[in-house]
Amino acid sequence: MNCLVKIPLFACCIVGLFCMNAYAANEMACKQVFLSVFLSGKFEKAVPICKEGCSLGFGFDCYIVGVLYHNGRGIRLDYSKAKAYYEEACNLNEGHGCKNLGILYADGQGVIQDFNKAKTYYKKACSLNSGGGCNNLGVLYNYGRSVGQHYSTAKTYFERACSLNEGEGCFNLGTLYYNGYGVRQELRTANNYFTKACNLDNAQGCFNLGVLYDDGKGTEQDYSKAKYYYEKACSLGMGGGCNNLAFLYRDGNGVRQNKTIAKGYFRKACDLGYLEGCHNYKLLNKQGY
Repeated sequence: MNCLVKIPLFACCIVGLFCMNAYAANEMACKQVFLSVFLSGKFEKAVPICKEGCSLGFGFDCYIVGVLYHNGRGIRLDYSKAKAYYEEACNLNEGHGCKNLGILYADGQGVIQDFNKAKTYYKKACSLNSGGGCNNLGVLYNYGRSVGQHYSTAKTYFERACSLNEGEGCFNLGTLYYNGYGVRQELRTANNYFTKACNLDNAQGCFNLGVLYDDGKGTEQDYSKAKYYYEKACSLGMGGGCNNLAFLYRDGNGVRQNKTIAKGYFRKACDLGYLEGCHNYKLLNKQGY
């Protein structure tokens, strides 16, 4: 995606109701355990419970097991097993499973890279209201991977993704309007989509909003708003947001000038892998800050 960049510087039961409640409890068990161990990182606790749920026919549980194998969380990384569980989830009409199956094919993880198969799974995911599936399908059309490059089609899928509250879809839609790809260039419309993306905790959307307010593009220049959005992008782990926030402190734009604070944000940008942040940190360090 074209991003704005500050220069310089993602059972068989007799009673039907009892059977439904029992199954619901099992399905909820997987979700609850997965969420409870997410912060602690003890994903191994979720593996047996979610595998049991998958064996009972719960698509979401199959998807979670696939995720664990895909990322090597609580279990040994195994793309072939991730694929098998994603396939089971997708066959059970779990959109997220179809989406992640598409990702395996798009990235060539455990399978031969095949954008046509990725497209097929993304399309099914989107039809099952997976915002991520719609967004990824839009990306294929945006870049012309296995399909002709069609910005208008990409726009349709990004709109669908955004309507499903997929932040990256809103961000990508905003990018189309910012660059005028397949649409008339409209910076205010881009601003609106970046705002929704940021509200959905999409770091890139927050960063781009910061740039728009910083530079006064499509809106009045407002350093305080630029600071707010750079801070959020930085807190969401985007090095560019930390880097641009540092510039505000370095130059005293919208904040009291403080090069020591600026140096701290350049360092955070660097720690997040943003090379310009490393360079800028070294410069201030040499100046004695």
